[in-house]
Order: sequence, then structure tokens, then C-alpha cells
Amino acid sequence: MANALPDIYKFSDSIINLAAMVNYSLRDGHPLYYQLPSNPIELTGLLGYLRMDLGQSTLSSYMDPTRERTQMTLFFFRSHVGKHSANPGCRV
Repeated sequence: MANALPDIYKFSDSIINLAAMVNYSLRDGHPLYYQLPSNPIELTGLLGYLRMDLGQSTLSSYMDPTRERTQMTLFFFRSHVGKHSANPGCRV
């Protein structure tokens, strides 16, 4: 999907990306762990870390208030390295 977007929108973020990054960090940056764990207990622990670290307002951007549902892909962010960012008169 990112290929079909203009160059100012190049990457997305989701709760899955955040959980995978926490798992990766907890495992000392081993590339094998840049994913969600298949063990439900480990996944629950990762979500607990996210709840503590993100805070209620940020977590509400990713999940509903009951914490039962989330969007798989939430945001498409602007890329600050695109061809338009080199033009000082272009607003991105």
C-alpha cells in the first residue's frame, strides 16, 4: 500500500509494531524476536509493558477503551527524507 501513496507517506505504525519492538528489546536485540510471541502468556506480558510505557492517551490511539480491539495498521506518517522535503518552499 505504501508504494501507491505519495512520497510523503512512507511508513505505518500499529500496536503490532510496538509489541514486536518491545519483544526485540527484551531479547537484547536478537533479530529472531522482532515478532509477536506465539505464547499467549508472553504476549499478555508484552501488552502489559505497552500499557505501562505508552500511557492511556497514547494507547487509546491504538486500541479501543475496553482494550479488546485494535486496528492492524493505524497511521501513515510523513517521510522527512522524500524528494519534497529538500524543497524549502514545500510544506510537508
